[in-house]
Amino acid sequence: LAICIQHEMDHLVGKLFMDYLSPLKQQRIRQKVEKLDRLKARA
Repeated sequence: LAICIQHEMDHLVGKLFMDYLSPLKQQRIRQKVEKLDRLKARA
């Protein structure tokens, strides 16, 4: 139940799953997203 409540509270304050990750993991995800954006721009 606590996980459900936390999930809904996160929605209310705009918190994302990524916000709970370490800075290194956040950086790796950003790099992957940027790479995907570049590939989409070429297509």
